[in-house]
Amino acid sequence: MDAVKSLFPIGDLHIHTQDEVIAFSDYLNRRPEMLLILLGDIIHFANSFWSPNSAHMDKKDMKTALKNDYKLWEDFFPRLKKPTILYYGTHEMFVLETCPKLGWPLPKHPEKINKRIVVPSDCEEIKLPNNSYVAGVHVLANICPSDEPKFCERKEVVEQQLEKTLHNFSPKSPERTVFCTHDPTDFYYTNLGYRALTQLLKKFPFKIHYHAHIHSNLREHTVGVTHTINRSFQALRRFKSEALEPLPASLKTTDDTS
Repeated sequence: MDAVKSLFPIGDLHIHTQDEVIAFSDYLNRRPEMLLILLGDIIHFANSFWSPNSAHMDKKDMKTALKNDYKLWEDFFPRLKKPTILYYGTHEMFVLETCPKLGWPLPKHPEKINKRIVVPSDCEEIKLPNNSYVAGVHVLANICPSDEPKFCERKEVVEQQLEKTLHNFSPKSPERTVFCTHDPTDFYYTNLGYRALTQLLKKFPFKIHYHAHIHSNLREHTVGVTHTINRSFQALRRFKSEALEPLPASLKTTDDTS
């Protein structure tokens, strides 16, 4: 079976509620593809860090609210019945970086609550039965108000870390490797993408590059010779819903929030 056709890459589920935990996990379990690749922003953390009221929460209230989001995380991942590769997105990376700084516990690691899930190390190459590979990186979160200089400062910090991570990456067989990230390249997305990813795709002829993060369009393009495709659930649902079929009615109108 062709490596790409046997995979279902998807990101930006932005799960808010227990009902969505059930709906999304049931949907993914029914997919005909052999392997799921989750591209981050799976849980939205809508009760805590991404709550409309987050700016008015004190630390005690935030920590209490976070437990509700952790419950969604720890209910969703064990429900997956297919082999799954998970790359973290902006929301997960923000939580994983912020909570230890506050002395708060982290949610249970997905690999520890479901043996079907693999959370690869950066640039780890996972060999598939058809002699192809999946590789990718977990990009640090860039969370700052977009109208402030801090946004650009943080983005450059993330950029430098990404360049360092990718510096020595030399895939065994790039033409047979599916490369995955939450964030896109900066080929089109100057503000939201990363030049290190653009440079990597120019350097190596990957079989394909999948990303998420962009909700507003499905601008597919080629960097070097690598085709890069947006697999954001939010964008696909708006602009190419046939790629998600059969999509249950309960998932056709979930919240679209970044």
